[in-house]
Amino acid sequence: MHGQHRTLGCDARDPQFLADFWAKALGYIAEPGYDDPDGASIIDLEGKGPAIGWLQVPEPKTAKNRPTSTSGLPARGHGIGRSVSA
Repeated sequence: MHGQHRTLGCDARDPQFLADFWAKALGYIAEPGYDDPDGASIIDLEGKGPAIGWLQVPEPKTAKNRPTSTSGLPARGHGIGRSVSA
């Protein structure tokens, strides 16, 4: 999939904590250039796994986690956008 990428977006109370945890667990790194203070994003350096991002939400979790995935979109520089679920 040259020029395309997959992303997984999630809501979180503490995006940086989750990004740090999952980066270590998956062998990912913080996405270079991602600087949203209300979010965090990690990437697979080998490009095999999806980018994973979290955006901060003020409300506590009241239902099951429902991550949103996108696939086959043209690569658009840095950042994962606002692909999140409620």
